[in-house]
Amino acid sequence: MVPTQRDSQLCLLLLLGLMGMVISFHAPPGGLSWAQWFEVQHVNMTNAQCTIAMQPINHLNYMSFRRPCKGENTFIHTSLAAVVNLCYTANITCRNGRDQNCYRSRLAVNLTYCNLTRPAHPYNRCQYQQVALLRNYSVACNNRHIPVHFDRFY
Repeated sequence: MVPTQRDSQLCLLLLLGLMGMVISFHAPPGGLSWAQWFEVQHVNMTNAQCTIAMQPINHLNYMSFRRPCKGENTFIHTSLAAVVNLCYTANITCRNGRDQNCYRSRLAVNLTYCNLTRPAHPYNRCQYQQVALLRNYSVACNNRHIPVHFDRFY
């Protein structure tokens, strides 16, 4: 039986609640769960321009970790449900060569790669170059259900 988009979304919501109850050594910023932080960083591109879209990410990074500008970031132009569905496919070795909890997209999707070109303080003055790509990508999933880390694009 193949999970439906509705089933995946329901599982994600239930697991987000469970993940919120787990205390981790290095928690994501702003009281978010790892899955919510993944969505903010990689699925929810709030503006078509990287310099503007990165501001909420840099704000949360600065408020939680005192890091003013994230060096690079990739936005995936697909639904969170589509990313969640990757977690149900066959796993691959992650980019670090050690972890086995990564999952690769079968189809190329539109991505926006943001690369820091001018660090700044305060965080809302960081400048980014952006590159539009059509590529496959991989993500790391916790418990084989929750995307928590953008691994790479191919």
